[in-house]
This record gives sequence, structure tokens and C-alpha cells, in this order.
Amino acid sequence: MNEITDLCTAIACSSHSLSCLGFLNHEDHQYCVYPVIKQQASRDTPETVTLESLLMRSAPDQPWTPRIVLSRQERYFIALTLASSLLQLHATPWLATQWSKKDILFLRNGSDSIIADQPYVSPLPFSQSPTYHDTSKSISALGIMLLELCFGIALEDHDIRRGFLGADGQPNSALDLVAAKEWCERDAEGEAGQDFADAIGWCLRNKTGRKSADVKDEGWKDALFTEVVKPLQHCYDLMTVKSTA
Repeated sequence: MNEITDLCTAIACSSHSLSCLGFLNHEDHQYCVYPVIKQQASRDTPETVTLESLLMRSAPDQPWTPRIVLSRQERYFIALTLASSLLQLHATPWLATQWSKKDILFLRNGSDSIIADQPYVSPLPFSQSPTYHDTSKSISALGIMLLELCFGIALEDHDIRRGFLGADGQPNSALDLVAAKEWCERDAEGEAGQDFADAIGWCLRNKTGRKSADVKDEGWKDALFTEVVKPLQHCYDLMTVKSTA
């Protein structure tokens, strides 16, 4: 096996015939990297489900009856994972500027459940990776996903969105952001508490204005960690602490 020095490049350029991509060194440990399908050798090709399909109604104008319903604890874990992933995967082929719930994948664990604690991100083709990343847009997209995970409902299915349509009667990304801000300000604190609501609000109101692939630009990352990741970690920890009473 070869040592992997750039994980994203190794994965993006790997051959489907490889049983192992190589190994990563970290401190005193060494990790072998295997394709997911190879790990599932005893099963058929794993079926995946997008976060979009978990949050949206099964069909337009039909009652919201998804086959798989995420628990609050699962939703909080996914929210924390997405925020952490933006810190780790920004400016890599794995994370597009306009990422959304369509890009977040889960492996099915039978017909009516998923492996919720192992979300995956579907990357752009390596040849289509952007030359720069609009950090502000990436953070805004994160904010919308956090809001949707807070309630377990897609923005597209919320009544508030109907009040924010373009002149052509169709939604657009700019108005979706406005709708998300109003939804957050109106309901998020009552649903999930101040910490979660503030984390969402910071993402939706962010003004980083950075268009850079420079991973050494740590200013926005420090703010994202402090204002979003840490509060979400606190919210998730509260969900998982067992009562000692």
C-alpha cells in the first residue's frame, strides 16, 4: 500500500478496481482506507438515501409521510456533523459552494432505517471542482440545512416559503435565504433553544464575503467553530446525557 498524503485527491482519482486506496499516518496510528462498496462486500451495492428525501414530503400536495423519520437526536447529530464537515472539507473537491441536502447521503440499514451516524457527502466530479469557493454561500447553505434539521422539515415544505417567491411566481436561492431567516427568527428558539437558534442565525446572517481556496485563511473557520460547532456540540451533548436521577 502507498501512503496517502492528499485524501481527497486519492479518492477522486482512484480506480474502482482498487481494494484499498492506501494508508494514512496520524500520530502513532496508521489507517487503511477502503472504498465503501468494498467494505460492504457481503452485501449488494449499498442503497443510499439523501437528506433531501428524508426531510421532504414523499410527493407534492400529499401528507408528509416519509418512510424514514429521523429522531431529534439523529437530526442534532447530523447538524453537528455538517457544521464540522464545512470546517474540514472547505475548498476540497468534496464540498461544492452550493452544497445542499441533495448532496448528503446515508446508507440504508434495511427498508425502514438508515445508518444515521455515518453521513456521506457526494462530491463534484474532480474535473469540475471550482477554482475558488464562496465561503459566504457555503455557510448560508449550511444555515438552511441546520434550520431544516432543527424542525425535521424541508424549507420547500414550509408554509413560510410561499410568501417568498420571485416575480415569476417561482422560488430562488436569494428569497429562500430570506424565508429561512424569518423562519429562524420566528420559531427556532422555541423549537430547539437559544444555542441552536443562534447557531442557525449566525450562518444565515454571515457576512464573511470570502472567495478563496486558501486553507490557511483561518478567520472564518475560527468564527464558525465558536458560533456554530461548539453550540451544536452542546445541544447534542444535552440530548445524549443520561439522567442520573
